[in-house]
Amino acid sequence: MARKDLWKGYCHIFLVMGKGAGRRRCAFFFRGCPPAFRASFAALLFFALSHLPAVATGVPRIVHFSKQQYNAQNQNWSVCQAPDGRMFFGNSSGLLRYDGAHWQAFSLPGGSIVRAVACDAQGQVFVGGYARAGYWAPNEKGVFTYHSILDGVKNENARREEIWHFLPTSQGVFFQSFSTLYRFKDGKTEVIIPPGNTMFIREVNGRILVPVIHEGLYEYLPDGRFVFLPGSEVLAGKRVATILPLDGSSILVATQDDGLYRYVPGALHAWEAAINENFSSVQVNKGIRLSNGNFAIGTILDGIYIISPEGDLIFHINQENGLQNNTVLALYEDQANNLWAGLDKGIDLLVTSSSLSFFTDKKGEFGTVFAAALFKGGLYIGTNQGVFYKQWPVQDGSNFRLVPGTQGQAWELKAIDGQLFCAHNTGLLLLDKDEVEPVYSSTGVYHILEAPSRKGHLILAVYIGLAVVKQGQDGAWSYSHSIDGFPVSAKDAFFDFSGRLWIAHPHQGVYCLRLNQELTGVARLPVPRVNGYPPMEELRADITYWDGKAY
Repeated sequence: MARKDLWKGYCHIFLVMGKGAGRRRCAFFFRGCPPAFRASFAALLFFALSHLPAVATGVPRIVHFSKQQYNAQNQNWSVCQAPDGRMFFGNSSGLLRYDGAHWQAFSLPGGSIVRAVACDAQGQVFVGGYARAGYWAPNEKGVFTYHSILDGVKNENARREEIWHFLPTSQGVFFQSFSTLYRFKDGKTEVIIPPGNTMFIREVNGRILVPVIHEGLYEYLPDGRFVFLPGSEVLAGKRVATILPLDGSSILVATQDDGLYRYVPGALHAWEAAINENFSSVQVNKGIRLSNGNFAIGTILDGIYIISPEGDLIFHINQENGLQNNTVLALYEDQANNLWAGLDKGIDLLVTSSSLSFFTDKKGEFGTVFAAALFKGGLYIGTNQGVFYKQWPVQDGSNFRLVPGTQGQAWELKAIDGQLFCAHNTGLLLLDKDEVEPVYSSTGVYHILEAPSRKGHLILAVYIGLAVVKQGQDGAWSYSHSIDGFPVSAKDAFFDFSGRLWIAHPHQGVYCLRLNQELTGVARLPVPRVNGYPPMEELRADITYWDGKAY
């Protein structure tokens, strides 16, 4: 999928979070903003934000796959990945295969819905549906072919029940309906009668654990016996959605409607994590332990929660902030450590392997983002609709709110000597949370530049030239004067290492200027020529300054 298609129609703030609590780093990149801002602001943020704590902030990048793209039904019940990297999905239309570029569909005999998929180390793709269980694999000619593993099994339930789950293990491939377990090993299928109706079996730390409805947890032993886990009777009457390793010998048991529990040998108690309160009302449906130790919990009503082993919320991703649908039917972490979600409507890929996370304004409440700054415990964003503010680091799910008096186009946000300035369509503003102080209002301001060797003076790149504001002895800023010799718009502007002022006009090309010592006038300097290109004075250009060089 082309990058422009993935990002089209959104305004984003991208947050880079390095892995490991000790090396968190952040940076922002803004769609639609001037290149000069993008480069200089990214450099500032990489330095300034190197010690932020880990908190819930935005969401990972999400790639959507709709039924129009994969050409099948909406519902995707299960996900797996083959050793060669190809992804497989159990869809209401059948089995889907995706190689990163192309989708292909395969139908079970009778056209059954594929409820369950799983891939083994040999690349066989196991599938299950109504009265169907088998695997797909290439034949001697390389043709992907279906082989039944349920035909010939002498069990009435095999003819009338859905196969909902596969679990490849070193003991064979287990699969199940809600009443019956099966094991496929060495080309043969064995029927296993559990102690009662079961939810999905799991392998945790090499143990096969079986949640039996109305009873609790059992372990299935290699000799074929089921052994009850003492203390798990608390789960009687609760439906277990998943069982996951927690720490040491303890396990995490997620129920559909009663939250998460921690089981240690002989005892089971509600998990003492604040986030656990959320899970009693969102109907937990799926859950997996990620390779980085975090948990991904999929729900029926409220999307995906990614939480740490300590129970801290890292991401909450739902339809409001990125998913196609709130109902999560399947979760799978791929070989690249990204998270796939099979949804009631489509398939989503969460790029959790990346250090980027996103704030996405799907509703258009903020407009297009042009600038951002972290200042005194707040995150400010400047958009075409104004300046918005929220607490930072984000700890309470607070939303952005408009800073009163900043309505309109905000071009740049810049912190200088403990004060936050905004270059705005109405002029220059001084910001502090909900307080706004106008400093300059003669015309709109594109950029704010610190005057070289002149502390207490700022150069404003404005709609009709250049202006100067200065700081008085009382610390207050005020308009000083306009700069003679450049009466045109200064859309992009920066000082280079030698103190030359570079400016790009929206229609009249690139200028190179030298300010006098009094900051009252400028002299034009020659702009270098590039062979094969028109003079830069004749180009519509954007300019930026990075690592001592102009671009």
